[in-house]
Amino acid sequence: MSQNRNLVIVRAGDNSLHPEWLDGAASRSWGLVVNYYGEKPDIYRVPNVERIDSKGPKWPALYDLIRAQPRFLEEYDYI
Repeated sequence: MSQNRNLVIVRAGDNSLHPEWLDGAASRSWGLVVNYYGEKPDIYRVPNVERIDSKGPKWPALYDLIRAQPRFLEEYDYI
């Protein structure tokens, strides 16, 4: 996934505003992972954005995500 060395992880529900971050961004200097906690199976599935589903409170969910995906720490300089 990583051509960029910067990663943004967003915890997103069904009304997240993060899709606006991608408007007009033909090329960007960061990768995006959507850590989705809603109930819609097809929302936020777009090219060049990884969606990983998990429930629960924000900080424990982010901790669990990074522990389960050690490749993020290997592939990116900044998260």
